[in-house]
Amino acid sequence: MIGFQRLRSARPASRRVRLRKPTNFASETAPIEDRFRSGKLLGVGVMSPKVLVISQLPPPVHGSAIVTQILVEELTASSAEIRLADRRFSKEVGDIGNLSGRKVVAAVGLLGRVLRMSRHADCAIFFVTNRPASFLVDCVISLVLRAKRIPTLGYVHALGYERLARRGRVWRQLVRIHFSCASTVVCLSPRLAHDVAPFVRKEARIETVPNTILDVDDIPARSSCHGVVTYFSNFIPEKGIADFIALSRSISDIRFVAAGSPVDEEQLGQLRRDSPPNLEIVGQALGRDKRDLWSKTSILVFPSRYEFEAQPLTIIEALSKGIPVIAYDVGGVGDLVDDGTNGYLLPEGDVAGMKRAIEGLINNSDELARLGAGARNTFIDNHSRSAFRNAWIKLLGDYA
Repeated sequence: MIGFQRLRSARPASRRVRLRKPTNFASETAPIEDRFRSGKLLGVGVMSPKVLVISQLPPPVHGSAIVTQILVEELTASSAEIRLADRRFSKEVGDIGNLSGRKVVAAVGLLGRVLRMSRHADCAIFFVTNRPASFLVDCVISLVLRAKRIPTLGYVHALGYERLARRGRVWRQLVRIHFSCASTVVCLSPRLAHDVAPFVRKEARIETVPNTILDVDDIPARSSCHGVVTYFSNFIPEKGIADFIALSRSISDIRFVAAGSPVDEEQLGQLRRDSPPNLEIVGQALGRDKRDLWSKTSILVFPSRYEFEAQPLTIIEALSKGIPVIAYDVGGVGDLVDDGTNGYLLPEGDVAGMKRAIEGLINNSDELARLGAGARNTFIDNHSRSAFRNAWIKLLGDYA
């Protein structure tokens, strides 16, 4: 086992932002896995790496927590030795972004876990954040990993670092320090890569590995109850639940369904009381309930106004099932939804435009089928589990 290996220094000084092509990875799945397990991915006789993952598993259920679960599953199946330093600061969706004394204590505990668990790690995969309070914790952890000479892959799941740097000179310097500690920065899409590129040191790599989803099923048979317009996301305001309710009020002859985790039971009850007759608020849908709802869905509406959206898993899940997506062009959503190919992309807050798109699509079976085929092709080409697994195996080959 080779411990604490540094990234090779003989790299060109120019910035490299590379999009991993899933079609290439999928074609060489078995050879890559065999070489990874045998320790011969780079042609050298070393064992698979010991990897420290700094992130959290669900609950609460949100994108980066689910991707953490997928990453741990795939790397463990590929014979990497994984240790998870759980950075769980929030127990419920409504707690995300709110500072509390309990979270301060949790941050101190996280630092202790990283110090203890990094002793025998060959590298660390660090799910970094950009909410100011959490970001400050990340800065401390990054400096600790650098002091311990642990090669770090910073895993970026949100836009907003450039905006964070605009808070002032001190914040800009902190963002630079934070990313200077990473030997490789892994982003979900080109928009996220360009957001962090100014802060990554020249000798480090920037790699782009698109998200995948937890459960990849075949396209379900369409239910006889055709024409359901669905919202799959948390019910926090910035995700656009209010816009979805407004859409359901304005198109009374179409059935709408909203599924997701509420902030609390009081919010769920209020949403149900305020909903028009053609809108069903089901709350969190899991397992068979979720599969049944997807099977009835003709269009996914993603009206998020969150400016730092990265690659929402609910959109990828819709694409995997051949369901067109209508969304606002915020954050990295435009890297997923190709307007006119797998759905429609609209300016943030354009509820009227979203209404026209829904009405035009739900009554046009040919267009619905064309965009559905485009959605499925987007998933196969860019977001399969094999593409995700092989991308990470290749990345970790440098640290085995």
